[in-house]
Amino acid sequence: MPTKRPQIEIAADIGELLLHSKALRPLTPEQTAELTRISKYDVSTYSEEDVRAEIIDPVIRVLGYAKETYFSTQREKHLKVADGDLFIDYRMTLWSQAFWVIEAKKVKRKSLKFTSAELQQALLYSVHPEIDAALVVLCDGRVFEVYDRDESVTQPAARVEVKNLPEQFHVLQALLGPWQAWFFQKRRALRVASRVLQLEMTPGRIDEFSDAMQRRVQDARAKVYDNWRKVKPSTDENAQWRSELEKASIRDIVATEFFSGQTAAGLGVVAKSLVKKSKPGAFELMYAMFPDHPENLNDQYVAQALRTLIEFEKSGREVGWMPAWLGAHQRGTNLEAPIKKLISLSLTAFEAAPEFRAVLQFAACARRLSKISMALIPTFAQLGHIRHQQVRHFFDEFDYAQFMSSPEGHNLRQLDVHAYLLTERFVHGCADKQRGRFNFNRAHTLLKDSWNTERLLLGDGAEYWRGLDGRGLGDEIQPTEHNWVDYDSLGHIVLCVLKDIPEWREYALSNHRDDVQQIAACGSWAAREVLGIAQDVQVPRLSDTDSAKRFFDGDIALFTALRDAYWNRKPRT
Repeated sequence: MPTKRPQIEIAADIGELLLHSKALRPLTPEQTAELTRISKYDVSTYSEEDVRAEIIDPVIRVLGYAKETYFSTQREKHLKVADGDLFIDYRMTLWSQAFWVIEAKKVKRKSLKFTSAELQQALLYSVHPEIDAALVVLCDGRVFEVYDRDESVTQPAARVEVKNLPEQFHVLQALLGPWQAWFFQKRRALRVASRVLQLEMTPGRIDEFSDAMQRRVQDARAKVYDNWRKVKPSTDENAQWRSELEKASIRDIVATEFFSGQTAAGLGVVAKSLVKKSKPGAFELMYAMFPDHPENLNDQYVAQALRTLIEFEKSGREVGWMPAWLGAHQRGTNLEAPIKKLISLSLTAFEAAPEFRAVLQFAACARRLSKISMALIPTFAQLGHIRHQQVRHFFDEFDYAQFMSSPEGHNLRQLDVHAYLLTERFVHGCADKQRGRFNFNRAHTLLKDSWNTERLLLGDGAEYWRGLDGRGLGDEIQPTEHNWVDYDSLGHIVLCVLKDIPEWREYALSNHRDDVQQIAACGSWAAREVLGIAQDVQVPRLSDTDSAKRFFDGDIALFTALRDAYWNRKPRT
């Protein structure tokens, strides 16, 4: 009787199932030939070692597992249980995490059925803390049986006889292929959450559980962002990075590249890639960049969005939608008005869009608070040391990462991740779900709380700078301490975009000269260049009143306290 495809999971709808599973990869002719060869073996006299070598090993390779890869195998894994020793035949790992185990058995009976003792032994391995695998596989050379121990240990989730491998290999693939096992773990997490919620008795607990899960999702977003940064080459000329941009979706690019520090050339590469990917009307692109209500963003995000708008206008294509906060837009018109609006907002610290301004202010504050934590709390600075040790141990000695790696450098790069995470939580906390809007009053309150916390932690700044110097973090190139304090980092980076585009440079100079002069008064070399002021010419600083209005909503006492603390860096002794 033919073996049916396993019922991987019952989803509420097909969309959910597609989101939490992967399409099976087709077998190559060579793999099919290998399975056909295995299916013809007479295993009646095979020992357990023969079953491993001749049946299990090649099947594992066809599934996609191999040593020295992300999807690896570990044989004869030693486990301790109390004062006893266990040796598991195989455990399959994805990024060093065990996701399923397999036990080889000698052919010693006529019946194609495993005993309860054999299954119990494999289950004992699977529940060990070093394994924690939901999928348990038994194989005696004649049949593979897969058990999902979270669901049933009496009926296998999948069963394939070796003689039918060429026709039924997809049954094993659906559960045991590397990516399949990865997504199985995600579905497993959802199943556990579902079981817990089914037993809930207090309605309010549902919201509490949802909030707890949301916090973990937010943590994951920051980790995913960090992962992207790890694999992204550091230079915009890198062919691999450009290749990844070609393959990435619009939303993926906006969610990652828009938050990364880029050169002017890099901003242009990302902009061109997005324009190329956009469909007629460009709704997906425009809505991804400019949602109706504030979401996570920073100065780099605004600059990249502006550069993308300018590139899109240059293409001559039509845009069918723009958000109301960028001004009314009629289908078929060019992007001149939205570009001018975004330039105006950027050169005035988003004064006319206070909701978005609050997010930008918080993002800068979050980065400063993260750096204060690294300076004052010892454990915060340990992550850089751990990451440096990993690079030293695991990377090839001739790898460029060895040259660039240092504990201090890893810590400084983490500031972007911390700022992203904290801003994500800030935006989520200010979302008024009932009214479908951004709660500006809540945002302003949280922002002031963050500023006051920063002021309290900093004191006069002396201990902060001592801590930074003591941990080797005092020489960061990016002016974290001054961004949105007494330095207009947003205005500066936007002018870095405009200064190399003649028509928009002239527009900014003709229509926003006073704003550009204020940005120059904050120390921006790009503003000086646009204004034609030599870098060695002294430009008067903004008054305390103007600075407080620009960066701290008019709070002069807060401005002067933070400015003085961040300038209170004593000479090294």
